[in-house]
Amino acid sequence: MFSGDPQGSTLVDEGTRGAHRASMNFEQLFSQNLIRSAKKKPFDTQELPSHGGVYAFFDERGAILQLSSAENLRRAVTFRLYPSDDPTKRPRTDLLAITCQVWWQPTRSQFETFLKFHEIAYHLYPGRHRKMCAFGPSWFAGITLNDQFPRWLAGNDPFAGESACVGPFATRRKCEEFVKQIEDLFSLCRYHNILEQTPRGEACAYFEMDRCPAPCDGTIPFDQYRETLAGSVDFVLGAKEPLRLRLRRQMKEASDDLDFERANRAKQDLDTADALATMLARVHRRVGDFRYLIIQRAGGRTKVKAFVVNQGDIQHTEPAKLKELTDVAPQWLARAVQAARLAKVDSTFAAERIWLVSHFLQKRDRTPGLYIHHSELPDALGLADLIRRTFSPKPKTGPPSV
Repeated sequence: MFSGDPQGSTLVDEGTRGAHRASMNFEQLFSQNLIRSAKKKPFDTQELPSHGGVYAFFDERGAILQLSSAENLRRAVTFRLYPSDDPTKRPRTDLLAITCQVWWQPTRSQFETFLKFHEIAYHLYPGRHRKMCAFGPSWFAGITLNDQFPRWLAGNDPFAGESACVGPFATRRKCEEFVKQIEDLFSLCRYHNILEQTPRGEACAYFEMDRCPAPCDGTIPFDQYRETLAGSVDFVLGAKEPLRLRLRRQMKEASDDLDFERANRAKQDLDTADALATMLARVHRRVGDFRYLIIQRAGGRTKVKAFVVNQGDIQHTEPAKLKELTDVAPQWLARAVQAARLAKVDSTFAAERIWLVSHFLQKRDRTPGLYIHHSELPDALGLADLIRRTFSPKPKTGPPSV
């Protein structure tokens, strides 16, 4: 388990240890280490910094014993290796007796700690790392029009929808609710198992309610239904007026025919379309739009660093002092606005990086730092000013001097 609390950790049992041997180059994952000495106190934990980071204990064979993170590395490692004697507490594994090396990677913000912990856990615990991280999956509604039987689907893979991929949604329920609204607005098929029988399917109750054109039984050609699906994608990607004009026309025709029930239904659909258009302006509609410049503290109160997010790829800059922003802001901005071609990376890892960033986006009002979408980036001077206003030490307030 990941935790900012020093007590949050993962301990590997004896049967699992053999899978994590010294073949791993720890220097690729960590930057510093302590090696057991013959002194009375085998590890001088005073050598560790008192700020945050990710740390791991390894035995004499190079097998990992424990991986964890903390806001204060020195205190956390000391607590683990030299616990206080308290007979009222449950006995702990004697890590000091079996630990030969302590490796750690310093971090300077909660975002950086999450990022580094995920990277290290992904390599040290392949297949198991996801349960160890403090962020869960994000949800996306995607569609690929070139599929044999296209449909909007709710899922965790931000790369699944080639034509459109809407998200992130914080919960599965909200994502599925969005899919249902799109199906209602465009009268799409709700029963995919019947759609797959086209043209030998049997029309369902939605056809009787005039809420599905029944491509499944050949009432309309499937190519025509695919055009309707394409219209739903166009709406999601920003073309709002075609749907609104159609609904207004339906509302007027129904009113002229004194069919007030149908007119009211069209009015409700129009309200739903307007609400969805507002919501869609706040989320991503293609995975290629998932691009951010994230600014976090980098030590003390005068240093910051930037993280450039391009879909599942996250690169970071060297720390810079606030007084240096005039010089470095143009460089950060140039990196953020360029949609760099993604390096070859495991799609699972890339998707999880998007989940991680989404975790912070969904609570950005309560999390220190700046999270700027690439479409909202100011110019270099504006960026430097925004960072200074966000991170500059606030003046101390107190009673007026006499």
